[in-house]
Parts: sequence; structure tokens; C-alpha cells
Amino acid sequence: MDRTGRVFLFTASIIVCVSIFSMMAESKEVGKQRVLVIGIDAATWDLLNPWIEDGQLPNIAHLAEEGAIGNLTSVLPVISPAAWTSFATGTTPAKHGVFGYQQRREGSYENYVPLSTDAKAKWFWEILGEHGKRSVIINMPGTYPPGELNGILISGEVAVDIATYPPELAEQLKSKGYSIESKGYVNTPKDEFLEDLNKVTDKRAEIGLEMMESEDWDLFFIVFTESDRIQHYLWDDMENKDKKYGGEMLKYFQRMDSIVGEFVDKAGNNTTTFVVSDHGAGRLKKRFYLDKWLEEQGYLVAESSGNPLLKKAELVFAALLRSTGISEVVRNFVIFFGGEPEKIKPPEIAVDLANSKAFSSGYYEPAIYINRNIVSENEREKLAGEIVEKLRRLKDGKTGQNVFIRASRADEIYNASSPDMPDIFLESNYNYSVVGGLRYPWLFESGLRETGTHRIKGIFIASGKGVRKGVVVEDASLIDVAPAILGVFGIADENMEGKVPGGIFEKS
Repeated sequence: MDRTGRVFLFTASIIVCVSIFSMMAESKEVGKQRVLVIGIDAATWDLLNPWIEDGQLPNIAHLAEEGAIGNLTSVLPVISPAAWTSFATGTTPAKHGVFGYQQRREGSYENYVPLSTDAKAKWFWEILGEHGKRSVIINMPGTYPPGELNGILISGEVAVDIATYPPELAEQLKSKGYSIESKGYVNTPKDEFLEDLNKVTDKRAEIGLEMMESEDWDLFFIVFTESDRIQHYLWDDMENKDKKYGGEMLKYFQRMDSIVGEFVDKAGNNTTTFVVSDHGAGRLKKRFYLDKWLEEQGYLVAESSGNPLLKKAELVFAALLRSTGISEVVRNFVIFFGGEPEKIKPPEIAVDLANSKAFSSGYYEPAIYINRNIVSENEREKLAGEIVEKLRRLKDGKTGQNVFIRASRADEIYNASSPDMPDIFLESNYNYSVVGGLRYPWLFESGLRETGTHRIKGIFIASGKGVRKGVVVEDASLIDVAPAILGVFGIADENMEGKVPGGIFEKS
């Protein structure tokens, strides 16, 4: 054989060997069990079902048809930090200790923003890591600061800047134009809001798909929070079929549907897919000011420093500006001259924590704390019961509607307890949301720029490898998903309070 023949034979041998090793690696990869989790914040069947029936969401419809579906009952308070942490730990807020964007320290009752370090339960990806599984986590709320894991984590809200594990990934994301949040929704002109919302969504999907390709993973989990923001801002436009903005909600969810399809296709056939939301959403018509009610009932005392009468007059003046629409004129004026309307804060009267028997946990969808510094243990139970009974009976005088679906003492809904846990939990009724703080002179406010709010029923879809087709899941809880994810890998954790939803998996 001449030299040319030997070279040809050698080259061919190398190619054959590489091909064999490549096929072996590919075969190994094809057989690898994977889990894909897509979080669509605040997604609700109330919107998705009609759109699915009209053929508007083909990818989500296909997953639902081929797998198990159902409502997913969120936790109280119905708020993302508490809900997503419950989802990712398989435990209730009473056990993991995160109750909202704000909560109060035991003893001092000072407000603080809970971070990932305040969560007292293990994330499911930590448990997977202990079993040698590698995870990619993108935009999971409540994971700032990011902790170490076997894999990659990109923190979601409440991170003030891009934060990642490993840390060096953050600069790479910045250079690619990645963002945690789109521009503040109810304070941003709608055209600008929508442009940035779609830009942030598309970039997150782009980065996610790149990582799905480039990273080795067993679990891939990505959350899209913009679905929550658009429902808060444009629900009224959708409901009233506004000529300009009435179709934007559907357009956004069609965008999400396409993104879901891309992720499912790239994940491959050997993947079990979950599509979930942390809570649902619905129409908002009125805000109820909880701390104002507590003050009127004699449970809360307003701070008396300075000039109390002047402060109350400022509240009334600001409220009148809002109710007459003059505040919108001022806001548009600020925007026209390049200002930032979100920095214009309404006046607020501080709560006298030392002399108040009860107060809210914070601004958005708060719970209620009983002040144990001035209320004895025996009196606390009686006081909590008294407040709960009043709130259960509370009606809006103009509509006759109950303000709350549910008002409960903590021990009525949770078996566990943590140091900073509120004493009373609330679920607002349809058309209402609850806010804390003494920032409005009356109990109810209407004519809001925010026209959507949270509801307790989210969505659950399990589809793909190992999932039974046509199963309708009844009474599933948000804390049941983490055990189901672990269950795909044959892992169980006795510290989780949730249980795998019955009947969703094929018998092995």
C-alpha cells in the first residue's frame, strides 16, 4: 500500500472512531432522564382555556392534551415571594419562613425584605445536587443572593442587579443585554412598557435556549415574570376590548406559547415537562387599605410626631388629586420633561409600632401581626379571633360584596410556625386587593391604574416522559410540585410537606 493509501486508511479510521464515540455519547445522552420546568408567573386557566379552545395557544394545548393538568392552589399570602419559595421547597410559608415582599422581625416588628438566606427549607435543586443531578435555574424569584449549587443559578426578583452562581456568569449576561425586570409597569407609558416587556421576555428565552444547548443539565427551570406584570397593567384593556391595547395580553401569551414550544422541542423526548404558575390572576377594581381599617377599629395607632393634622390633610389632598385625575396630568407632565414618575411617592403616615396592638406586614397583599410586646399570649388569641371575625363579615358599602374570601388565624391554616410569621392571613375577594400602610385617607380606592391582581388558583401541566395522558389533577397544591419533580428522578424528601399529585405518572 502506498503512502497515500496509508494516510487515507489512517484518516478513515480516526473518523470511524470519532463517530463511534460520538454515537455512544449521543446514545448515553438520549437515554438520560431530564426535567424541564417552565414557570409562567400568574398564569390562569381563566384566560388560557378560552384561548386554547380558539386554537391560539397550540403548544400549551398540546402539552395539556398529552399529559396531566389541573388547578394549582397557591399559598397565603397570595404573593410571589411566598409562593415561589413554597413551590421550590415543597413547604408552606409557615415552614420556610418567607411571607411576602415585606415581613416583620420578631420582637422589633421592623419591616425587612426577606432574601434567599431567610428561607429555612432546602430548595429542590439542592436535594437534586446531593444525588449528583445538575440544575440550571433562571430567574427564580426569591433566590437572591444566589447560593452554591451543582449547576447554574440566575437570581430573579428581588435582586437589584444581575446575580449568579457561579459569580462570573453575571458579567457575561450583562454583556448580552439580559435583564431581571422590565420597566415598572403601572408607572410606565403603555407603549414603552410593552416594548420593554417583550424585549426582556425574548432575551430571557434566548439566553435560556443557549444554556439549554451549552450546559450539561438534569433539571432546567426558567421563570417568566412578565406574564404577571402585563396582567396587573392591562387586564382592564383586555376585558373592555380597548382598540389599542385590548389584544396585547393575548399577543403576549401567544409569545409565551411559542417560547414554551421552543424549550420543549430543544429539551428532547426523554424529558418530563412541567408548566406551572405561582398563583393566578383576575380583575382588580378596588384597593382596601388594611392599616386604615385597623386604625378605625382602634387596633392601630398612627405616629403622632410632627403635625398629625397636616399629614392627614396631605393624604386627603393626594387622594383628591388621584380621584379627580389631576395626578395623571402631573404624571404626564413629569414624563414629558424626562422625569421618573415612579419616584413620586404619595405621602404616608408612619405606624406607632410600640403602641399598636395590630398592624400589617407591608404594602402589597399583607398579612396581620399582633404585637406581642404589648398583648399577652392569652389576649393575643382572643384579639386575633376578634379581628378575623370582623374581617370575615366586612363588606364594601357601595357594592355589598365581602372584601375577603378568607380571613384566618395562622393556626387555622398552617401546622408549622416560624419566628417572623404573621398571626392572621387574608385572601381578598374578586375585584379587590389589599394594601398596607397609612397612605390613603379612606378604606377603599377605585379608579386604579393597576387593573389586575392575584388570585389563588394557578395552573399545573405535567407532560412528556413518564406522565399519564388525560389525567385531571384535583386539589393540587403549589407545594406538591417539588415532590413530583424529585419523584421523576426516584428521589423523595421527608422534610417536604407536599405530596406527588396522585395518578400523574405511569406505573414503572
